[in-house]
Amino acid sequence: MSKTHILSSSFLCIGISTESKRPLEQNKEQPCVSDEVAGLLEMSKPIFVNGRYVRAKLSARRLAKMRKQYIADGYYWPEKPLRDRSLDMTSKGSKKEKAREERQKLIEENMRKMPQMIAEYRAKMKDLRAKKRDLKEKQNEKQLEAQRLGYHPKDPRGLQKLLQAEALEAKKKKRMQKKALGSS
Repeated sequence: MSKTHILSSSFLCIGISTESKRPLEQNKEQPCVSDEVAGLLEMSKPIFVNGRYVRAKLSARRLAKMRKQYIADGYYWPEKPLRDRSLDMTSKGSKKEKAREERQKLIEENMRKMPQMIAEYRAKMKDLRAKKRDLKEKQNEKQLEAQRLGYHPKDPRGLQKLLQAEALEAKKKKRMQKKALGSS
């Protein structure tokens, strides 16, 4: 009956026959790592002690040199494991990219509203032009009235007299309306 030696390292093959120093039948496809190499690999890992990580005893540079040397001497050294890149966090993107995306969304939204905004603007401008036109007509009428009274059209005294006359006419209209309401 042959003795089997089970090694505890995560880098080693499980179960090596001590008599022949060969892996057992179940591990034929993966070569096993020697105890020396396993020790070096363990020393290259940080250790978690009392809630804190203690740095590795072998730096990555020294481990790489030793790896080359051991491979040249004929020892088996396991391949470096590839990182599972699917577990990496995906980039959220830079602040500038986010701002660009938000700005593009805002532009698209505003472009959808554009026909309505244009219609509102045109209606507003039409009203504004009509108001300006009415104001200008009133000013022209006042200037003509001032000329009839014998004042220069731009003379402030003539405009002042016109304003007083308009105020008197407004008072007369109010009195007339009160009389009409009171007599009915």
